[in-house]
This record gives sequence, C-alpha cells and structure tokens, in this order.
Amino acid sequence: MDALDFIQQDHDRFRALLDRYEEIDPDDHATKREVIDELIAAVVRHSAMEEEAFYPVVMRDVPHVEEDIREEIEEHHVIEVVMAELDGLDATHEQFDAKVEVLAENLLHHLYEEEDELFPRVRSAFDDDALARLLDGLRTAKERAPSRPDPDRVGG
Repeated sequence: MDALDFIQQDHDRFRALLDRYEEIDPDDHATKREVIDELIAAVVRHSAMEEEAFYPVVMRDVPHVEEDIREEIEEHHVIEVVMAELDGLDATHEQFDAKVEVLAENLLHHLYEEEDELFPRVRSAFDDDALARLLDGLRTAKERAPSRPDPDRVGG
C-alpha cells in the first residue's frame, strides 16, 4: 500500500457509508445518526490529514497544481460547513436528509476530482520510495487529526 492507496481506502469507506445511508429505513433516525456520525468523523480526520501531510507535499513536488490544491481545500471547507450543520442537527429534523444529500454531492465531487485529476499527476511525479515516505506522513497526520467538524479550521 502506498500513499494514494491509503487515501483511496478512505474514499471507498466514504462511498460505502453513503451507500449504507441510502439503504436505511427513512424512519430509522437512530441508524441515520449513527452512520452520519461515523462519516463525519472519518471525513474530518481524512481532510485534516490531507491538509497537513498530502497537499503541502504535492504542491511542493508536483508542477502546476497550486490552483487545483487551493480548490481542493475550499471544497474541504464547504464539506466541513455542511458536516458542522449536520453535527448539531437531530436526525428527525426535516432538513436532515437534504443536508446529507448536499454533503454527499459535494463529497463525491471532491473524491472524483482527487482520484481522476490529482492522483494520476501525483503518481507520475512520485517514485515508489516517495509514495512510501508520503504514506508515513499521512498515517502520522491521521492519528492526530480531529474527528469533529470545525469550518474555521480549513479554507474559507
């Protein structure tokens, strides 16, 4: 496993949680809350990890990605705002499902951009050793990352 595989593993987990949410009975508010809480914690850790240990290295070592990385960070901010709203919203609230849908749309768009546009550029710019070193940094950053949303922490 290298750094991009590690990030992809998180992306796959996010998709699985969103798929699971779609399968929940509309009246099962406790399970909805549980799945969204798990998703929020995972996405917050992942975003903080990328911002600390992935994006700075990519900006330094991959040519012509600065604007793309700035956009990725702004997408993190938008996602973080929606997650913060969901974090404080009861699953029975009439807007809960709508906010989850907005979160899903923004998150899936973000994952697509990273996987289809950024990852190929990183893979071509980094050799196996560099991707292994990057993986070490990602693991360390993820271990100390927060698990609750804070829109003031990113972008904006």
